[in-house]
Amino acid sequence: MGTAYYHRGVWNIKYVGPDGKDVTEALGQKFAEELLRQRESGIFRDSAPKTPKCRDYVETFFSYLKTVKKNRSLKRSRQSLHHFLEMYGDLQLHEITPTKIHDFIKKRSNDAGRHGGKVKHNSIVKELITIRYMYRRALSEDFFRDWRDKNGYPFRSPFIHIEMKRENDSRERVLTREEEARLLSCSPQPLNDIITVSLNTGMRLGEILSLEWKFVDFEVNVITLPQTNTKNGEVRRVPLNNLMRIKLRERFLQAGQNSWVFPAESKSGHAINPHKVWYRACEQAGIEGLRFHDLRHTAATRLVEAGVPLIAVKELLGHSSIVVTERYTHPDKSLVEGVEKLCSIDNQLTSDGKNPVPR
Repeated sequence: MGTAYYHRGVWNIKYVGPDGKDVTEALGQKFAEELLRQRESGIFRDSAPKTPKCRDYVETFFSYLKTVKKNRSLKRSRQSLHHFLEMYGDLQLHEITPTKIHDFIKKRSNDAGRHGGKVKHNSIVKELITIRYMYRRALSEDFFRDWRDKNGYPFRSPFIHIEMKRENDSRERVLTREEEARLLSCSPQPLNDIITVSLNTGMRLGEILSLEWKFVDFEVNVITLPQTNTKNGEVRRVPLNNLMRIKLRERFLQAGQNSWVFPAESKSGHAINPHKVWYRACEQAGIEGLRFHDLRHTAATRLVEAGVPLIAVKELLGHSSIVVTERYTHPDKSLVEGVEKLCSIDNQLTSDGKNPVPR
C-alpha cells in the first residue's frame, strides 16, 4: 500500500508503479493525498483522462452564457472566441499552454483590423478575457478534476502568467455646432433623426435603434428605457426636449401599425448599425475621426458646460458611477479662466508696486 509522508519541508508520496517498481513523488500535501488516491485506483501518468476539444467545449460554454448574458453581449463573446478557435479549435482544453496563449496574442497583434491597420491591443485583451472566462467555467465544472500532467500535477489555467492590462485609449472628441450642422445636412433619413436623438438625449446607439413606441410617452414627455435595452440592466427615464417632441411626433404619425421608432427590413424588424451610411455622411461633411458614440460624449459635455449638475448627467446617461460621468467633462475652459485670473492677480500686485516673490 502506498504512503504520503512529510520529509524536510516537502510532502511526498510513495507507491508501486505499473511496472512493479517503487515510485516516489514530491508534492504539496493536498495534491499528494489526491494523487495517491489516483495511483492506488490504477490512474497512472500515462493514463490521464482526456479533456474536450476547445471547439466542442465552446458550445457547452455558450449554453451557459445564454442563461447569464444578453443577446448582444453573447454575440460579442462569440466573436471574441472566433479567432481562438481558428488557431486551437481542434486541440483539447488541457493542451492550451501559456506559450500557446502568447502565440495567439502575437498572431492577433499582426492581424489586420476592421478599419485598416493592425488589431488594437484592447480588442485582443477583450478576446483574452472571454477565453479566460471560458477556462474558469471549465474548471468550476470539474472538467480537469482527474487530469494530471506527466509529473502528476493538476491542471492550471494557461492564463496564470498572462498580462491582460488594457491601454488607456479613451478619446475626447466633441462635435462642434458647425460640424453638427454639416453632418445633419449630409445625413439621409433615418440617420438624420438618429443623430438628433443621440445629441438631444445622450442615448446609446443600441438604445435608439431598439426603441419602441410603447416606451415613448408624449403625455409626460419621457422615454422609458426597459432594463432589457440598457447597458447596465436598469430601467432609465429620458426626458424629451421640444425638438425631440417634434421629431418623434413626426415619425409617430408616419409609423402606422409599426411598433418600432426606427423600423427596417431586418431580422429584428428595426434599423441596424448604420456604420456605412455614417462614415459616408462624415466623409461628405468633411469630418474626420468621429465615432457615433462621440455624439453621446458631445451631449454630456454640452450638459456640463450648460451648468447641469454631474449627478443629473449621470442619471440621464445611465452611468453606474459618477467617475464614468467625469470622463465626459472637459475642464479646459475652467482651467483657462483660472489661469487668466492668476494673471489678473499678478497685474494687480504689480500695479500696487508690490512685486510677487516666487516661493
